[in-house]
Amino acid sequence: KAEAFAGLVFLDAVPDLWRAHYGNNPLLLAGVALVPLGMWRAWLNPRLRPLSVWALLYLTGYTILNTSFFWYYTPLLVVLLVLGVIGAAWLLSHIKARGLRRFAVTAAMLALAIVSGLGLARATDYSEAPPRMTTYRLVGEWIAAHTEPDATVVVADLGVTGFYAQRRILDS
Repeated sequence: KAEAFAGLVFLDAVPDLWRAHYGNNPLLLAGVALVPLGMWRAWLNPRLRPLSVWALLYLTGYTILNTSFFWYYTPLLVVLLVLGVIGAAWLLSHIKARGLRRFAVTAAMLALAIVSGLGLARATDYSEAPPRMTTYRLVGEWIAAHTEPDATVVVADLGVTGFYAQRRILDS
């Protein structure tokens, strides 16, 4: 049983990633609630249907691959954001049809201001580079000083290391 469900690692990491990046912003949960509505609306529109299909296939694929590195969530997050906007647009059109347009626009602008403000406040948590970046820089500088300029090096985390190494770097 444990092996059969090993692929759920991709889904299991979502709550921790949410808390780490968006946990201070409870209004974003309202945006999450708009995603299923957007998926439904996109499914009904043949030109937008690929968004819903892609999101489901991506989620299924990475769940099967049994990976949870944060960068694998970014493409999915972008598509879910678009689907949330589609859901919000449909919801606003229904509110407008009922004569509540002014209230809806005011509420949406207030929510956007709060979400943006909380997001900017959260960004200050990332104003300093994590301590490991110093190590990556030192490793990159060591590689630059101790290898030939045409050398190829394999490293686990290539971003900062590769920048300072100035060598052909392969991601392990």
